[in-house]
Amino acid sequence: MPWRAKCDECQQEAGITRPFFEAKDSYLAWTLLDRNLENAAAYYETHPRSAADARPCAGVGKLVARYYMRLAYSTTPDKDPPDWGRRPRPTSN
Repeated sequence: MPWRAKCDECQQEAGITRPFFEAKDSYLAWTLLDRNLENAAAYYETHPRSAADARPCAGVGKLVARYYMRLAYSTTPDKDPPDWGRRPRPTSN
């Protein structure tokens, strides 16, 4: 899970899908100008509710809020950049 963002439900940092921009102009703006992911979309991947509770968090599969997308980051920035184009919503486990 190279992309990370804070989860709305459990308030902990969690893995997210690779961010994508549905509009090419938003992607180009990110690439050439500001590097702001606010207009990108990503979904939370499976993660526990807390360190003490191994049940899946209720945020799994939900869209990451724009506020948290601004703060999202990649642990491998040179190898996994955001993409553009329509992506189907992932199915939760």
